[in-house]
Amino acid sequence: MKGDPIGKAILDFSKTRKPADIIVHSDLCDDDIIPLEVLFRSYEEMPDLEKTALSLCKGSILDVGAGAGVHASWLESKGYDVVVLESSPGAATFLKEQNFDTIECFFEEINIGKKFDTILMLMNGIGIAKKLSNLEAFLKKVQSLVNPGGQLIFDSSDVRYLYED
Repeated sequence: MKGDPIGKAILDFSKTRKPADIIVHSDLCDDDIIPLEVLFRSYEEMPDLEKTALSLCKGSILDVGAGAGVHASWLESKGYDVVVLESSPGAATFLKEQNFDTIECFFEEINIGKKFDTILMLMNGIGIAKKLSNLEAFLKKVQSLVNPGGQLIFDSSDVRYLYED
């Protein structure tokens, strides 16, 4: 699974439960280390921000960048109809193995003719747009996927502090 480190890590951890770290390299800041177990955490282990976001979900839900499916799993346990979208082939394989309704593609490529009441984007959140100049096109894509009265729930990180010096 060359070129898919997250997917490979998810598949490996799902089989071995051997802890490992994911190191995220960025040209904006120091490397970020994410313990792989975080992608498999329970609802109780989630930060309050994620719990709040999940409590705001309604109706049919598209979980974008689902990873190992922790958010989708909790939502399904509460009776929601959830579709997961994942661009990582390995993560998509794992999600399919867990019997999630899985779409494997990048967000900007999704074209399924279905609309949702909630589009959920956590842990990468609005970063899926990649850069501010893409935000308008990104939001138009969201609009094409959300039902009237629907909602987009996402998180975001303010990286302005990186440029203060």
